[in-house]
Amino acid sequence: MRNKKTIGDVIRELRQNKNISQRELANILGVSNTAIYKIENNKNKYFDPEMLSKIAKALDTTSDEIMRQVNESNNIEGQNTSSNYKDIPIEDIEQFLDGRKMLTFKGQVLTEEQLRYVYAFLVTADEIKKQQEKLLKDPEYRKDFE
Repeated sequence: MRNKKTIGDVIRELRQNKNISQRELANILGVSNTAIYKIENNKNKYFDPEMLSKIAKALDTTSDEIMRQVNESNNIEGQNTSSNYKDIPIEDIEQFLDGRKMLTFKGQVLTEEQLRYVYAFLVTADEIKKQQEKLLKDPEYRKDFE
């Protein structure tokens, strides 16, 4: 069984692999050392997707790659992320299409694999939107990033 990782765990590993201290990462991002400590030790109630993107860029990776590592380590099932879009049941795609027989983009009919990817993208985007809405309701943690 794999060890379950959090976003903070993955960020810490990436930072350490780059031989960057918490202080150096904080300086690159323009945040406090405490902010980096809280991120790596999962002390924030919610994680700001924009901050994740900035951290990923500073560590020469992408937020998608960080989330892929988290999802992979936690063996997340039933979540339609871009890393497991091929596993989306065709029934979900058919429901998404709502009776339409096909979906096109730039005049081309999308393949089943492309439909799965589009669906996974939309589900992921919806999850990010929900997280952002939560952030608006509970901005307490933001003081570390200001």
